[in-house]
Amino acid sequence: MEEYGQIGKANLVSISPMPLALAGLEKFEEKGNSLIVNIENNTTITTMLNGEIYKVNTIEKGMKEILESIEAKELSYERAYEICKNSTIYRTEIRDLKTDGNEYMHVILPVLDDIVQSIKKLISVDGIEIENIYITGMGAVINNIDLYFQESFTDQTCEIVSAYFAKKVNVQINVKEYIEVNSAIALALQGLDKGQRPINFVKQQKSLEIEKDPKKLSIYRFNLGERLDRTERNLIRSAVALAAVIVIYIMFVNAIRTQMVSITAEIEEYIDRTNEEIQIVNDYTRLVKSRTRNYERIIARLQETPESISLEMARRNAIPNLLDNLMTAIPQEIQLVNLSNLSGDRVIIEVKAENYQYLGLLLGRIRDDEVLFNVTSTTGVRDGDYIMITIEGDLFE
Repeated sequence: MEEYGQIGKANLVSISPMPLALAGLEKFEEKGNSLIVNIENNTTITTMLNGEIYKVNTIEKGMKEILESIEAKELSYERAYEICKNSTIYRTEIRDLKTDGNEYMHVILPVLDDIVQSIKKLISVDGIEIENIYITGMGAVINNIDLYFQESFTDQTCEIVSAYFAKKVNVQINVKEYIEVNSAIALALQGLDKGQRPINFVKQQKSLEIEKDPKKLSIYRFNLGERLDRTERNLIRSAVALAAVIVIYIMFVNAIRTQMVSITAEIEEYIDRTNEEIQIVNDYTRLVKSRTRNYERIIARLQETPESISLEMARRNAIPNLLDNLMTAIPQEIQLVNLSNLSGDRVIIEVKAENYQYLGLLLGRIRDDEVLFNVTSTTGVRDGDYIMITIEGDLFE
């Protein structure tokens, strides 16, 4: 397909489909049947029969999937591309042993496997004996990708496409420096008439002259007294469709705006509730600190007595003190279901409340006020409108 025109001050020389233009990178006349695998965002496969383009197939798999998967972790598309350039595919038998610089090989290989399987299916369906497979596009920058394809296509010769003129120069050329721009080289060769001959998909017409009779140029007039022709009907349909799209867009924007206002109101309400709960926690914290100071004074007085007397008195008064402390610690919203001392210093307390908040408050008070030691609790079990938990702890450390 070839067109000529002008874009700004520059002359438009040619426009060619990329899979067709890539066929100009090599001289295929003497190379029998070949496949050109162009791994870009998607993958195109150009089939060459005796140097002529036979057909082009497209595979949805390609570098887009690889780059987007890596970019999701690296947060940089450029970084993802550099990682692909520095990744190396090793032979199957040592692939698991070579991990340096190949941390994303688990992302790259599945996509390449899908491409290889699609190519095998294509060769099988067409029934064409392929002798060479040429690899190009962004995917060609992955190190040893040609060796990877060669392992899968043992009956074909697999290699990376290089422009035919690059092989004739007498300087050392870094392959990656020009395979990255193979697409641009192919289009340039096509524009210079050095690639495949122009391909025209449009049937030739006998005349492209525009009628000059104003009566026949109905696109430039609009008479309500005459029947609309096809062009006018298409224009009206396009205008109606555009108006419908605009209306739908406006409705969509208004719906989003309404939803954002509602979400904002919910967020503000949640912030207010959170602030209130923080205030409640601060009040309880001050109360706990006040109780802590009282207990510190009591402990100081107890330490003045002999240790044995203190221990005996503590054990004698343990249960009464526990009951007294529990009466102070238990909020009004909590009901005491059971209190038991089955063995030694271990105490089991069963309580219930309508809200987790009060159960958590009680548990915090028991720990902070040292009502019990080595405190543990079960997860809440709902019983009707109430939530019941079991708290265990020791009377002494």
